[in-house]
Amino acid sequence: MDWAGDPKFVYTFKSPCYPIKWISDNELEAACPYQYVGNTPGDDEIIPARVVRTGPREWRLQQAGLPTRNMPNPPQTAPFDETVAATEISSDPKYEAFLSEAGYVRLGR
Repeated sequence: MDWAGDPKFVYTFKSPCYPIKWISDNELEAACPYQYVGNTPGDDEIIPARVVRTGPREWRLQQAGLPTRNMPNPPQTAPFDETVAATEISSDPKYEAFLSEAGYVRLGR
């Protein structure tokens, strides 16, 4: 979610990746977890990714590679690579709380 100005925006990627830290105003470090059947959540394999601003209201997520473990049912055949455009969100605090509960992350610097 981006609260830097008005209007406020949310960027929704299909991948299960999540932000780790800001690299610059236009780039984030991210991580993409892969869960394996029968493993506990702590056993996830984490694949690094980058999220880069590609336009005034677009961000692109690129995963660095694929899982290295032998998976019986791989979740995909290629690393995540997706570009998303901003969606304007309501400035209503209840809606912002809902987005946070749903898994969106307010990015601090």
